[in-house]
Amino acid sequence: MHHLGRLNEINVRLLSILSGLAFIFVSV
Repeated sequence: MHHLGRLNEINVRLLSILSGLAFIFVSV
């Protein structure tokens, strides 16, 4: 279960980075 939680944390970080990149792309 601990491994799954760690994987979920990575997914959340990737999602935040992707949304940030998308926001910059839309702004430009």
